[in-house]
Amino acid sequence: MFPHDSREKTPYVLKDLTTAELKALIDQFPGGQKPDYAFLSALLDEYASRPEVQSIAKEADAAQARLMATLGLNEYSEKPVVRKKHPRLSAALVAAILVVALLGITAFADSSGFISAASHTITESAWFQAVFGNNAIKGTEANDWQVPYKEDVLKRPAMERVSVDEELADKLLGPQMVDIDKAVTIGGYTFTFQSFVMDENGLGVLTYTMENHDGFQALRIDEDYKTFSFDLEDGIVSPNIYFELISSNSPTNNQEQSLGERGEGSALIDDKSFLAEGGSDTEKQVIAYLGSFDDPGKYDTLRINCSSFELPHSREELTLDVPLSDLVPAAAFCSEDGSMVQVSPLGIRVSSPIFEKHHGQNISNQELVIHFDDGSEYVAVSDQQFIDNTTVGLLTSEWNGKYGFSRLVEPEKITAVTLSGSYDDGTIIDLYFTP
Repeated sequence: MFPHDSREKTPYVLKDLTTAELKALIDQFPGGQKPDYAFLSALLDEYASRPEVQSIAKEADAAQARLMATLGLNEYSEKPVVRKKHPRLSAALVAAILVVALLGITAFADSSGFISAASHTITESAWFQAVFGNNAIKGTEANDWQVPYKEDVLKRPAMERVSVDEELADKLLGPQMVDIDKAVTIGGYTFTFQSFVMDENGLGVLTYTMENHDGFQALRIDEDYKTFSFDLEDGIVSPNIYFELISSNSPTNNQEQSLGERGEGSALIDDKSFLAEGGSDTEKQVIAYLGSFDDPGKYDTLRINCSSFELPHSREELTLDVPLSDLVPAAAFCSEDGSMVQVSPLGIRVSSPIFEKHHGQNISNQELVIHFDDGSEYVAVSDQQFIDNTTVGLLTSEWNGKYGFSRLVEPEKITAVTLSGSYDDGTIIDLYFTP
């Protein structure tokens, strides 16, 4: 499949695919690659034309507009893209948004959902351990992964987790943490949102529990990484949670508005939401690592969008708005060529003229390492060692790279950050950043 820049022309021929095959593509699109809007348009158009899904035939354009709005895009803006790394990430980001786009224009069910206050469900100590430690989320060795709906088997990199210093975590993040302590009940599921924190780079983490007394029939778990997604199946309720940053005067999803009016904020990607160790058949603890394409300083509210789907046409939706607290500060490190990284305890933002010149092309043999004053290192990404210790990765419209950390980092202890790699045109990256 070749990329195509047009969002209106659809050169792809999909009529020979069955509806089940189209549905499989919808669930998996875009497989960890940059969104191909021409293919997306063709997929929506063909799916909508099938007799069994005629309910959305007249709304294909609106569904596509809703997808773009959810991503925080419009036809005049530069397209931010998810950085293509190793194929360990599920297609949860765009697949989930695409499902929202497709089903968001179907009939609404009579909403039985509600939002309520919740007693504090996780201590600060336990929160730090879950988010940055190695008890709730375990590390994993490099492993083989069977690509859904295909015969391909891909090798995925190792992921390391280490223990956390709770006192240090409280010092670095405590003042900026937001206790949400609200529960949303929708479609038979109860989501209890606990605590949230975000840095100046737009990288953050949020925890919540999900509970259903009838179990999680649509839940699909990656047993290696403990990431998860929900399938859409006839007669089975499938929930969806997605996040965005907004200004407080943005309309809520519960207010009447056309689909094209949605998306005044900036969508947050959560390409890895982990299930904590333990849990039960009816209750799971979720740790969601988030990344914003935009500058979080432009916004004052985190919006949590909760949806419940049941094919073929039932949908409920509620939103929960959380005021943003102070953002965790990031320290700047520069290289001789004018490139810069901004490092917080939560993640790193990398900007360089090299990135701008190559317009988001994939870096080969990438090595991103943080060096500390005691001689130790944090290997965030290493193609040579086949390690990926990031929790989220994306490129902004300015071609800045953002990576969330899988462990807590103390910026004051950093002596240098190094980034190396190469592009297909032979350009070598060898950057050394210092305070």
